[in-house]
This record gives sequence, C-alpha cells and structure tokens, in this order.
Amino acid sequence: MIEEFHCFQSPRDVGKLGALPNLYFAATSEAGTWSMKEIAQWQREASMLPRKPILSLTAPGAELQAAIKPDSK
Repeated sequence: MIEEFHCFQSPRDVGKLGALPNLYFAATSEAGTWSMKEIAQWQREASMLPRKPILSLTAPGAELQAAIKPDSK
C-alpha cells in the first residue's frame, strides 16, 4: 500500500491546499506528487494487481493505493 497526496491533473484544479504538497516535496527533495494511475502502473509492472484508490479520512488530501500479489501457483 502506498500513501500519496492527491495529484491534480490540471493546475486550475489544484488550489492553495493542493499546491502545498508539491511545494514541500519540490523544496525538500526535487520531487513532486504522483497520481494514483502512475502508482498503479508501477504496481502492475511489479506483477501486482492494483485495487481501487481509497481517500484517506485521517489525512485530508491523501489517497491510498493498495495492490495485491496474485497467487503464484
């Protein structure tokens, strides 16, 4: 399971709260936030099955991207 701040697809949709995680990560590590679609693709490339993203109720603006490992029988 991966937790990530919501990544907005359009700068118009971001707003002030949505811009904070990108500003923080850009200032501290030269990185930004990743979309759930991008993370799910990484999970697929690792032979995992991504589940539907879950909005976090305890960390506003965060989402969880879970994946399961298929049976290797």
